[in-house]
Amino acid sequence: MKMMKKSAILIAFGMALILATGCSGGSGTSSGGSSTRAVTGNVSNPGGNVNQALMAGLAAVADDCSADTVMATDTSGNSTQASVSDDCSFSLTLDVGTSYVVSFLMEDEFVASLIFDTGNGDTTSVISVSDGSSAIGLGQITITGNVAEPASNPLSQCDEDDDGLDDYDDSDDDGDEVDDADEEDCDLDGYSDDDDSDDSDCEGDDNQSSGQIKDVKPRNDPHTDLGEDRVDLDKDIRARIHCTVDPSTVTAQTFMVESEDGEPLDCTFSFDETSSGTRITCDHNGFADDTVYTATLNGILCEDTTAVESGSWTWLTETEDDDEGCEEDDRDDELESDDDSGEDDEDDDDDDSEDDDD
Repeated sequence: MKMMKKSAILIAFGMALILATGCSGGSGTSSGGSSTRAVTGNVSNPGGNVNQALMAGLAAVADDCSADTVMATDTSGNSTQASVSDDCSFSLTLDVGTSYVVSFLMEDEFVASLIFDTGNGDTTSVISVSDGSSAIGLGQITITGNVAEPASNPLSQCDEDDDGLDDYDDSDDDGDEVDDADEEDCDLDGYSDDDDSDDSDCEGDDNQSSGQIKDVKPRNDPHTDLGEDRVDLDKDIRARIHCTVDPSTVTAQTFMVESEDGEPLDCTFSFDETSSGTRITCDHNGFADDTVYTATLNGILCEDTTAVESGSWTWLTETEDDDEGCEEDDRDDELESDDDSGEDDEDDDDDDSEDDDD
C-alpha cells in the first residue's frame, strides 16, 4: 500500500547536512538471526533537486524532503514501500538473504535510484541484505539528477557470507570462491547470478569463462510498476568483458548501438583494463530523448582469439535533457581514477623497495 506525505522540491540546489546513522542504525533495528532487517535514512534537502522539480512541475516549498516514498524492488520484481516521515526520515523493512534496488519517489513519480561504491572500482544499485544486529543506516541521501548517494555505504554494514569482513572490503561477498569482479550477470539486469532469482537463461554457465560479458551500463533499474527510471542523455555505454579485449575487433558492427527506429548511434570506443579483464566504453554525442536503445555485442575477440560471448541489452532515455551530465558516470570515472592511482602507488612502492635492496 502506498502512503504519501504531501511534499515538493525546491528549485534552488544546495548542500544537505550530513545526518548519517552509521553502523549503529536507529529505529527499526533487528537482532541477529532475524529474517528481516531495517534500512534507514533521511532525504531532507534544503536545496531540493532541481531536475526533478522541473520535470514534475512541483511547487517550491522551503526546507522540504526530496521524496515522499522509498521503495525496494527485489530480483523477481516484487516491491516493498515505506512512506517518508515529516522529518524526512524513513525506515524500510526488508528480507534478509534478498537483493534489492532502492529507489525514491515523489507523488508516485520516480525521482532517483540509490547508487553506491562496490569497493572494487565500480558502482552498483544492488543491496544484498544480510543479517545484522542493527539497521543498515544510509544516513543523509544526496540526490543529483536520478542518482541518490548515501552518506554511509550499505555494503560496509553487511557481511553476506558471515566471514567477519564487511561486503565493501570483502572481494568475495558470498563466499563462493569467485571474486565479486568476476561474478557473472548472465541476463545483464544488474544482479549477479548468485543474487538473481530470475537467471534461468544462464543455467550451466561458468563464472570464470574467458570472454563472458560481466556487466553492462546503462540499464533501467527493475521497477515493474514505474516507467520513469530513465537513463540520462549523456550517459556512456559500457561493457565489462572477462578477458583482455583485442581493440581492433571492436567496431560499429561488433558493438552496435541503435535506437528503436533503427538509427545507429556513433561511438568512439575506449578501453580500460580492470582486475578481471577490459571495460569497453562507447562515448557518443547524446541519446535522443524518450527513446529505447539497444546495444548488441557480436564478433568481438579477446587478445588470445577467444570469442567474446554475444549479448544485447536495452534502456529507455529521459524525456528531456536535464543539462546535469551523468552523476553515475562521473562516480565510476572517479573510482576508476582512484584505482589507477592505487596501482601507480604500488608500483612506486615496489621501485622504492628495489632501490633499498640495492
